[in-house]
Amino acid sequence: MSDSELNGDKYLDPTQVQRQTGMPLARTAEGEYTYSLRDLFRLLQRRFWLIFLVTVVLTGAVTGYTLLQTPTYEASIKILVGQDISNNGPPGSLDGTITGIQKLTDTMSEAVKSSRPIAEAVIDRFDLQTTPESLLGLINARPIRQTQFIQIDYRDSSPETAQQVANAIGEEFVSQVSTLSPNVNGITATVWQEAVEPSTPISPKLGFNIAIALVLGLMLGMVLAFLVDYVRQQKPLIGESRANDRSIPNSYRQNVKSGDAESS
Repeated sequence: MSDSELNGDKYLDPTQVQRQTGMPLARTAEGEYTYSLRDLFRLLQRRFWLIFLVTVVLTGAVTGYTLLQTPTYEASIKILVGQDISNNGPPGSLDGTITGIQKLTDTMSEAVKSSRPIAEAVIDRFDLQTTPESLLGLINARPIRQTQFIQIDYRDSSPETAQQVANAIGEEFVSQVSTLSPNVNGITATVWQEAVEPSTPISPKLGFNIAIALVLGLMLGMVLAFLVDYVRQQKPLIGESRANDRSIPNSYRQNVKSGDAESS
């Protein structure tokens, strides 16, 4: 029996495959033939239209969805908190120590985020159509570590409203601290930096979303390209007589079949 005949079927010689397809086969230690890096590049070239289409569609969909979202703006105000050391407070006074001031800023930050009187005063000032709970949900207050500052942030769909409400929250907070100060160890609060009208929204982030969509689109396109090529290779590529030869990738069998058809 010749090398080209095996049980009445033609045997795919790797040398013949390489000659007819122009693509080399990489042989593993087990004697099986696998795709080379060159084969992968050729596959990506063949399926470039699919990768490009998936990337464009996904990027376009994400861009459209992002543009349809209502932008959110954030304005911030800084409050300087401290303690009047000339005040002879009752036992337990913070005494202006660093540890005491840090505890104070933590406490006052929580007070801003949960103060219903402050929210009600701001709503009455601007006649806002909202509830105190909803307004407090849009406020974020946090101490700036290693300092005596508290930063208060407010989010709104209008940049002008975000600025106005942020400043109002700071002013109401300072007013309440001043009212209660004699009874709370001479604690002081001063507006250090007023909020300015934000020029760019904090969400949605158009550039970031487009970049993520491009990366995901390319990845998904390549996965689909390999999947399509795999499914096509599962069909009878070079006849039933060659279907049992699994030592050579199916893509090469398809190319050999084309070569056989041309030679006949």
